[in-house]
Amino acid sequence: MCLQENTLSAPAAFVMKEAVQCLCEGGSSCTREDPARQKGPNAVPGLHSNWVGQHVLAMARPWQDNVITHNLVNTFKELNIGMIINLQEVRSNRSCKLAVH
Repeated sequence: MCLQENTLSAPAAFVMKEAVQCLCEGGSSCTREDPARQKGPNAVPGLHSNWVGQHVLAMARPWQDNVITHNLVNTFKELNIGMIINLQEVRSNRSCKLAVH
């Protein structure tokens, strides 16, 4: 029998960590992903982001609405960004404005 990982089968420590983290980061008013709430300018408009090296962009995951509104795919191409690595898991940050689905 194969169990799908979900909130019910996840370790309690992970569930509590996620809930506390989202609460501390603002929940639906998340300060860690909302480009408008970033301290300082966004390296890429419409994306909570900063250049951390000449060729490395640190960023929150792009919100689907902003991908379209700010034409982020073309912006990534113009900036020669060829790879995005997303370290978030499906259903993570459920309390944030736009959870990963």
